[in-house]
Amino acid sequence: MYILKNDKLLFTGDALWLRIGQSFRSVDRLRLVLEDAQKLVDYIKASYTPYDRYALRVYTGHTWQNVYGGFIIPGKGES
Repeated sequence: MYILKNDKLLFTGDALWLRIGQSFRSVDRLRLVLEDAQKLVDYIKASYTPYDRYALRVYTGHTWQNVYGGFIIPGKGES
């Protein structure tokens, strides 16, 4: 993941999934994913004010998962 703190941008790639039905080989793997997600939440809470957290834009690895669609689609411009 990359976080641009001053710009309030977070790029997660495939590290953060917003997908239902993701399979895990074991409960331990699921636990690791959840622990990592909690570390990200804790970092954001510690590093940003509530106002800045609201302004934080998160971009996942797939444009269809992004609230700000079109941001990384060439020719569509920034939304």
